[in-house]
Amino acid sequence: MARLSLLDVLGSKVRVYLSPPIQRLALAIAVHIIDKIEPKPCIYTDYEPFKIVLEPLANTYSCNHMVKCSSYIVLWCENVPDNILSSTLFVAGVPLKAPHRYGLTRLQAQQIDNNTFILKLRVAGQYLTTTVRVSGVELEELKAPPLETREAKLVEILRNALQEYGTLSQRDAVDIISAELGVKRGEARRLLLELVRKGVLVVEEGYIVGVKA
Repeated sequence: MARLSLLDVLGSKVRVYLSPPIQRLALAIAVHIIDKIEPKPCIYTDYEPFKIVLEPLANTYSCNHMVKCSSYIVLWCENVPDNILSSTLFVAGVPLKAPHRYGLTRLQAQQIDNNTFILKLRVAGQYLTTTVRVSGVELEELKAPPLETREAKLVEILRNALQEYGTLSQRDAVDIISAELGVKRGEARRLLLELVRKGVLVVEEGYIVGVKA
């Protein structure tokens, strides 16, 4: 039997909320779920760019215009009624204090670069993990292992920077990683320290002077 993909269970087998709520990823996941589900879920969102994309795919409403549907996708709404949340397949951008009350499972997202994300979902005590690339509103599952993909990208970024600048302070390296991967500085610092810990980088007197990989 083929291994069940994380993307296979989204919406159809596991109702999820996205954390953190990354808009371009959320839109691609919503489109992915709409394509798989029959009858189509109703969409609630107050975010106009989403409405433009989603209206041709499924019935799409403003958050204050609640109608009865068999299921829902809720994106960037406030004050959503409990009965709607209890039938929602996918939620993002909605302030929920206790999503489990509505039968929702956390879908963890880690951004690798502007288009690539690692998704993790706990199902029946086990984690399903996959790496996806967002292209427009398309969601593509990547075959490359996520850590190898990330590490190779980081090494390439730092090698190019060293060729240009000669040496890098750790602060400069963090800024470069943050800009190139589109991640926050805290995440960029964590990724850099992971490379240092693995011995991938040559560090002398606090400066990065080379790459071993």
